[in-house]
Formats: sequence, C-alpha cells, structure tokens
Amino acid sequence: MRSNFTHSENKYIHAGSGSSIMGFDQNCDGVLDILLGDGKESNIKLLVNGGTKDHAFMTDSMYKYPKEPASINYFVSSYYLDVNNDGKKDLIAVHNNTKDGQTSEHIWLYINEGQTCAPIFKLATKTWLAEDMIYFCTASSPALGDVNGDGLMDIVIGGHIVKPSNEYENRLVLYLNIGTPSAPKYKLLTDDYLRFSTVGVTISGRLSPAFGDLDGDGAIDLVVGDGNGTIYFVKNMASKDLPCDFAVPIQNYMNINVGLNAVPNIVDLDKDGLNDLLIAKWRHEITFFKNIGTRGMPVFIADPNSPSNVKNLGNVFKDFKNEGDLNGAPFFFMTNDVQKMIIGTKDGSLRIYSDIFGPTSVFNYEADLSSNLYYGRNVHPALGDIDGDDFMNFLLGNQSGGLCVYKTDIKIGNTSSNADDSVDKVLIFPNPVADVLQIQPYFTTKIELFSLTGHLISDQISKGKELLQFDMSTLPTGIYTIRLTSNNCVITKKILKIQ
Repeated sequence: MRSNFTHSENKYIHAGSGSSIMGFDQNCDGVLDILLGDGKESNIKLLVNGGTKDHAFMTDSMYKYPKEPASINYFVSSYYLDVNNDGKKDLIAVHNNTKDGQTSEHIWLYINEGQTCAPIFKLATKTWLAEDMIYFCTASSPALGDVNGDGLMDIVIGGHIVKPSNEYENRLVLYLNIGTPSAPKYKLLTDDYLRFSTVGVTISGRLSPAFGDLDGDGAIDLVVGDGNGTIYFVKNMASKDLPCDFAVPIQNYMNINVGLNAVPNIVDLDKDGLNDLLIAKWRHEITFFKNIGTRGMPVFIADPNSPSNVKNLGNVFKDFKNEGDLNGAPFFFMTNDVQKMIIGTKDGSLRIYSDIFGPTSVFNYEADLSSNLYYGRNVHPALGDIDGDDFMNFLLGNQSGGLCVYKTDIKIGNTSSNADDSVDKVLIFPNPVADVLQIQPYFTTKIELFSLTGHLISDQISKGKELLQFDMSTLPTGIYTIRLTSNNCVITKKILKIQ
C-alpha cells in the first residue's frame, strides 16, 4: 500500500520496519480502516479509509490513537475483540517483541463505551491479564529456601523489569509458604526483596538467586548472579533454622565475573566439607570455583583458569550443538545417594546428567525431559520437595517471566540403596515429635539430622545399640530428615516436628 496523504498534524504517516497492521471497520460502512503500529514508535496510528471495497483510499488519519493513546516501547500491535462479553468489541494494545520488550504497563485494554459502529475506547488498565496472574516480568529464575525459619520452603524469583522508558530494573520477588508441610500455599510478601532494585552501580537484569550455606556456619546464605556475569553474596547473619537476617548484598563478590548471564549453584562438589560455587554463563560453559578458604571464611580465586578452578565443568556442552542451547541454567541435586544435574537451555530443553563424582569427572547425559512439552525460552529449573511427599517438585522459570510447578518421580535427597530390611531394625520415635527424638540403631552408624532444605542441623555417632537423643524442641515445626550411614547401607526417614 502506498499513499501520499498527511494526517491532521501535517506529518506523513510512515510504516517502518516491524510494522503491524490491523484492519477494522470502525463505522460499519463496509470498508476496513487501519490501525498501524511501528517497530520504532510507541503509539498506534489510525488510517481512515474513504475509498470503496474494491479500491481502498486513506483520506484521514490520527497520529496517536485512541483519545488516550497507548505508549509502549516498541513494536506495538493492536487487537479488536470483545473481552467483557457485552456484545461490543474492545481494543487491546501490546508490543510484539518477544526478546527484550517492555514488561511493565505493556498490555493496554480499552473498553468500548460506545457502540460497535461508533466505538468510544476508554482506557481501563495498562496491565490487563498480567495483573491477575503470577507474573515476574522478564527472565524468571526461581530458588527454594526457608526464609522465615518455619520449616517450609519459600520461593524467591529473580528477574528484571523493562520499564516504559526501556530501562531495566533488577528484582527479587519473595513468596512465603503459609501452608502446611503437605499442602503448600504461597503468599506474595514483596516484589522487591532485599531492595535489589537499588543494589549495584549498574542495572544488569537477569538476576539468578541460589540458596546455600556458603560460609559453613549452618545458616543458608544467598548468592545472586546477574546479566553482567557478576555475583552478589548476601550473608545470613542469623543462626541456623532461625528466620534469615540477610546483610547488605556484596556486589562483585570476590571479583568473580564469568562474562554474561551468571547462574550460580552452591555445592560441595569436591566433598572437602566446604561449599563451592558452580556458575553457568552464556555461551556453553559451567565453571567450578573451588572454595579454598575455611569454615566461616570462604575464599575463591576469580580467574576461571586458576589451577584450583575447572572450566567447562563435566564437559557438558559437548552434547550442545545448536544456537538454541545457549544460556544454560543448571541445578544440582541429590537423589538416591547420587549427585545429578538438570540444566535448562535457551530453546526450552531440560537435560539431566549423572556420573557427577567431582570437578574433573565427565558428566553423563541421561535424558531430555522436554520431548513432549515446551516450557518457554531460557528455561530455569529449581527442585525441592514443597509438599512433603518425598519426591521433587520442579519449579520452572522462563524468559517470559512465568513460573510453572510440576510433580516428578525424582526421590529427594539420599535414600537407601543397600538397606534391605535394615530400616525395620532401627527404632526412631516418637514421630511426629515435639521435643526429643530418640534413635536406637542395631549397628555402628553416623546419624545426621537435616532440615527440609538439606542443611545439617546436628549429628552423632552410635556404637551399636546405643540409644541416642536429638533435642528438637527449639526447631520450627515442619519436615526434617534423619540419615543413618554405616559401611553397608544408608537409611533416611522423614520426621515431622510438631508444637
């Protein structure tokens, strides 16, 4: 379509790259008028068709349409449909940018307060649909941890907002679990947890949180990767199993920078008793940063090429051949006494790896869980048992800012593989327990008590049929795990702590 008309402000209507066109007959005269969006502008233009059905001829225009014009950066598109079932079509304005478009005030709904043949569009909301759903703007990255010390798994989601000004704003969102050990229920506590929107000298986007005891004091800390490839460390000043009391985030922690889109994990991969940092980045790489410090004083060498560190951990990306495999987001977990890793990718695949025996081992690719489902782009997994059924739940974030939760058949933590009938010969009582848990094994064993998030609370050694006691009176209500380890078996059992 070519034309040499001007609109009322004596400016030429120009359809640039990325333009969108919607035809609608606003006055029911049998010819289609046009709503035009453009890849370089933030508003919708109206072109009035004064021609015929056989020969369109645009005779008038409105440069900013409707009366309260939309302002969305960029690639604005319009849709004409009856959203409230009143028999009159309404107007929706939204961008069509699937990569880095505006993610706040980006779905404008105009209700038609006139008639179908004489529409009067009144702006109702700038956040239609998004305001009624769990929505985290852009690049949602979930993490599970007991933030308030009640024994239930809370959820922190990292990401960022693209504001109408096209500027980024970093965000952590906190949902508290206000349910029960078997019936989780989540409530939004804050959409700017730890005020990460104001942290840092640069706004990076793509915040990726991970919980774990990095400094070895028994309390869960928080590390956060960002789009610039740097790491924030947020120390928990509280004692273990008390509500978290996070200090001011330390930006550029230990000067670690992996390039772009850092996704950290806290794992003692070399089994030396100190938790290490495993950090994925854009473009095919996970780096193992060894903790060369001590308990209470973690130390990391920032150079990935340092002899203490390992680049291309597990040689994972030998199986990744396509552009869609970029932006790997790994999560390490234990199941049936085996360390495994699941990694989400740019194209939405979820791959599981095993044979993870240490930093120098080559991980074994097992399966792709995304063969029949599409989870979105840049999928980001987190795993944990949020409903107390001994099986992992998947939490999956993605580029669009959504969050999906799935049940799996993956057993949590460490479970017995050689126990045979040993569990029947171990006395563990009472369960549920309010004060003191008593355990009497029949063999020499190490007994460990873990929180639901996998953090060691206390441990003892039994030398036979000795009756041991674990004081749980001061612990929050919730689910805990007892693990017994001997030379020939590992036994785990869930313990329910009550008031």
